[in-house]
Amino acid sequence: MRTVIEESERIQSQLWPTAMRSLQGRSLNVLDSLLFQSLNAVIDIHTTRLAAGRDRLPEVILLMLFAIAIVALTLTGLSLGLRSHRHV
Repeated sequence: MRTVIEESERIQSQLWPTAMRSLQGRSLNVLDSLLFQSLNAVIDIHTTRLAAGRDRLPEVILLMLFAIAIVALTLTGLSLGLRSHRHV
């Protein structure tokens, strides 16, 4: 995974110089603006995806939340079952 991320970042680092070379010797137009907005979006999405993959809850916390949910649902079902009438 590390190799793929490094390769992706290497390619992204080449995007800006390539886009800048395409502007040499001419004036900017609307399409150029859209190109640079798209390049920014690609880099931002890549950063967001890396952060989402890195910033996860630890498995221990997820297991604790799952266990607490099971206990809470079990106690709720037991409590409602002992009252002998249903709550919708």
